[in-house]
Amino acid sequence: MYFVPCVTTPNWRFPVKNRTMLSVRFPRDEQALYFDKICLKEIENHFRTDFGSYIKDGRTNAEYIYDLVYGWFMEEKFEYLLKKVGKVERQGVDKDYSIKKVSKVKGTPDFLLHNRYHIEYQISEHTRDTYDVKEHKVKKMRKDPDILLVFYIVELDKYMLLTAKSFEGMNPQYNFAWKKQAFKIKPRDLFTQQQLVAKLKQLEV
Repeated sequence: MYFVPCVTTPNWRFPVKNRTMLSVRFPRDEQALYFDKICLKEIENHFRTDFGSYIKDGRTNAEYIYDLVYGWFMEEKFEYLLKKVGKVERQGVDKDYSIKKVSKVKGTPDFLLHNRYHIEYQISEHTRDTYDVKEHKVKKMRKDPDILLVFYIVELDKYMLLTAKSFEGMNPQYNFAWKKQAFKIKPRDLFTQQQLVAKLKQLEV
């Protein structure tokens, strides 16, 4: 787990509209400044990189990179939570916290638990009536029952644990922001951290 000493946030001019530096959002978190530096470095390295519209979901390069780095920051915290359940490994092309240019979504879930369960981790900042899950994720879950989706709602500090059965009888709908198909899921069975850990411990090993 990455760790840096807590220091005063420098007065950087943050080059991402509609986004706030992690060290400002999480001023007491020792890792936030570290990930801010990663974000600025990757924006500089990939300012003109053509990631493709499919990957960026309508975002600018800087917004896309910020969201990736924010995801890594939140995944670090979730990995710590998963370690309370059992053996866990990071997966995916960006597991080393560097951005790889890919022509399309590779689809590797974020974590491997107990050398069996592949866990996809998705985050929403705010409470909503429904949450969107990309079609390709649900297709993978329907093919492999050992793929799970943990959906974290930051505003509530609560989690949903979703399986292929969570999407039974549902069809995808067009998400105009992402410009692709997605499944809409209503909030259900929201868990605290402790409740989620207990639920995951019930998985067959």
